[in-house]
Amino acid sequence: MKRSDTLRCYTEREDTGWVAYCVDTDVRAPGTTARAARALLARRLDELMDDLQAGTAPPRPAPARVRLRYQLLRLRAWRRGRGAPAASAYEFHRTPEWLPGLA
Repeated sequence: MKRSDTLRCYTEREDTGWVAYCVDTDVRAPGTTARAARALLARRLDELMDDLQAGTAPPRPAPARVRLRYQLLRLRAWRRGRGAPAASAYEFHRTPEWLPGLA
């Protein structure tokens, strides 16, 4: 995992709803909407970062298919000329410790 508080993520529609994946860790979260999946993934990543700060073992990296899917989403966005990741690809930024109530 990267040493910063920024992690690469994406959401994808699946048979039963939406799933949000973290590319830098093996963490994912299901939801009935993309927003719900992203919110659950954010909570799980916050918990993971808290555990890492407490000194637990580092997380496993995401499977290669998850990392490849993220790169394909970014490549598609670049080819469309947007220059930014597709709407389903995004970066998770942890809320600074001094702003927990504002997230």
